Amino acid sequence: MAKTDPFAAPREHGIRSLMTERLPPPLDQSDLTAIVAHDLTAMEIERQISLLTGEITYREVDRPATVGDGIRRLNNDEVEQCRTDFRTNASRGRYLSFVPASGAASRMFKTLLGSLESGRALDRASLQSSTHDADADVLQLFTQIDRFAIATALASAMPKDGPSMRKLLEGGDYGPLLHALMDDSVLGLPAAPKGLLPFHLCADTTRTAFEEHLHEAAALLADADGCVRLHLTVSAQHQTGFQETLENVRKAIEDKHQITLDVDFSTQSPATNTIALDAEGQLFRTREGALLFRPGGHGSLIRNLNDLDGDLVFIKNIDNIVPDDRRDLIVEWREVLGGLLAHLQNETLLWLDRLAADPRDAAVRRGAAHFIHTDLGLDTHEDEAKVLTDVRDRPMRVCGVVANTGDPGGGPFWVRAPDGSLSRQIVETAEIDPDNSQQTGLLAAATHFNPTDMVCALRTADGRPLPLADFVDPDAVFVAHKSNEGRDLRALEHPGLWNGSMAHWTTIFIEVPRETFQPVKSFLDLLGAGHAPLPAAP
Repeated sequence: MAKTDPFAAPREHGIRSLMTERLPPPLDQSDLTAIVAHDLTAMEIERQISLLTGEITYREVDRPATVGDGIRRLNNDEVEQCRTDFRTNASRGRYLSFVPASGAASRMFKTLLGSLESGRALDRASLQSSTHDADADVLQLFTQIDRFAIATALASAMPKDGPSMRKLLEGGDYGPLLHALMDDSVLGLPAAPKGLLPFHLCADTTRTAFEEHLHEAAALLADADGCVRLHLTVSAQHQTGFQETLENVRKAIEDKHQITLDVDFSTQSPATNTIALDAEGQLFRTREGALLFRPGGHGSLIRNLNDLDGDLVFIKNIDNIVPDDRRDLIVEWREVLGGLLAHLQNETLLWLDRLAADPRDAAVRRGAAHFIHTDLGLDTHEDEAKVLTDVRDRPMRVCGVVANTGDPGGGPFWVRAPDGSLSRQIVETAEIDPDNSQQTGLLAAATHFNPTDMVCALRTADGRPLPLADFVDPDAVFVAHKSNEGRDLRALEHPGLWNGSMAHWTTIFIEVPRETFQPVKSFLDLLGAGHAPLPAAP
């Protein structure tokens, strides 16, 4: 029997008109052909238009999650017990790593591209006298180029019949070097996937972000047979590059860690693409008159996660990765997160069994209530067996959170649903009404930040696969303002992977050390301490 796709939109006969006062004319046959080619329906297109043209639905934050109120701070004994639980479950092959890696590196090099496209002089003297921040970034790149792993590729990319990288650096002539880095006809770094960029210097070679994830997984996830499982979502045009990189480094990694790598890839389904509206509120069409379909944001990857048919799955961004000699702390705290999740699943089943054996035993009910309130952090006075059954039958995640030092992105909050209930959620700035000073004040008061380092249970506590689509908040979408072909548009993005797509999961927040969060959002972040080799011992 064919596997049912829980994310598939209901199919319909024919096509209903989308004629409205705001949105003439109706779709034509060529539009229908394009919709079907994306495995979408007219009904889904209507739903997307309604979301784009309707009022934005914002989250209602009740208060930030803090240590003792939604965030757990583990003591040393708890940390060690979680690590023990992790190793027990890892040996059984319960864990794998899921890494979203389809993003391009364009944001990393935004300021460099700005300088290159500005027409300003790019020699050392001009950059030193410039008042533009972007020019200061160019100057920092080339005065410290030997600290960047991209230096090797840059040196090799310079024309044989022209000056070498060293000659250009000595003369302070940075224009040809910047062109080589940015232009698609040479290295084309902004268009490359971030996962395939050289991130770190390692002995006599360099490592890409993807390679570092392979090494981290090898140090963390091996089962009793030495098998290490890793899944990456990649863009279709770059999948071959990832596969070639894997085969080039596979043997060296397997020999070093004495493991076997089991790595696979998936791409975002075209059925998760979304339409857009132009500045006049009409369906956005290309110059050729075709409907524009755009990738629906990282929330689309909930389908890829569902299709893994996994058990306990780590999720971490492709750019949050460190070199070998800074990895021990990362591995330790990922063990803590993974072990705690397995422990909570097991304890949920144990308390359900005890309640089933003697539902009137007051001591058992008190113990179950203590577990619900203290370990699961659920503020409820419902029947213990009912609460634990609900926890057993829905996905659960344990999320690491770090002290907030002004990082952009999501934070841990208590969120109030329309029915008045409270739950712990990761909330992004875009989900808060910017005109509501009370809500923006709560956002600013957050003590912690979510670095997108989490482990997720994709099966019930007793091992049954879960349909993740059932736990998505479909209204928690993002409306983003973008451009295409030089024209402004309003784009729809699906509920964020760790926001609306996991809105109805059981969520546990655990404080982890700040040092476990080492993202690379700008190329200059690679100069940070977390990406440099540790100093040699005296």
